[in-house]
Order: sequence, then C-alpha cells, then structure tokens
Amino acid sequence: MSQWTRAHQAAIFVVFESPVQMLCDSPSNYYKENEFTLFIASIPTTWDEIRALCDDALKYHTASVCIPPSYVKKAAEYLAKRIAVCTVIGFPNGY
Repeated sequence: MSQWTRAHQAAIFVVFESPVQMLCDSPSNYYKENEFTLFIASIPTTWDEIRALCDDALKYHTASVCIPPSYVKKAAEYLAKRIAVCTVIGFPNGY
C-alpha cells in the first residue's frame, strides 16, 4: 500500500525529472486503473514535446509556460522573452 494518493504519485511524475521513476505501490494496482497509466505515458519527456507546450502557451497567450527544470534554459532561448518560463522547485521534496 502506498503512503501517498495516486494524485500525489502523478504530481511526482510531472514535477521530478529523473531517468528512473518509481511508483510506490504494486504494479498490478496501476494496471487496474488504465487512466492513471495513460496519464503517466502522456507526460512530455523530450524537447520536441516541451517545445510543443511552449508553442501552445504562445498560441493561447498564457502568462507563462511551466516546464521541467532541465528545459528552462533551452525554452527561454526558444521563446526569446515572448512569454515567461517557469518551473517548480522544492515541491514536494525538492531536487
């Protein structure tokens, strides 16, 4: 049994960027909830996907685009100050 909720586990996948991610529960429990595994599979993991998020932010005139820390410099260069770039640091356990 997991100490955290599935929502918390999903947030970890979005916030923390790591080549190896871990879910704190039995894999068979995640197989039972297909929408959760589909969500995890849809999280952007490459520059092409991050660039698409930046393009959407420009298209919809958002205040900023929030991306993983390792892409901040590249996204800032790509966006050339047309929109703010933000990231999350220290949530919930820091980097």
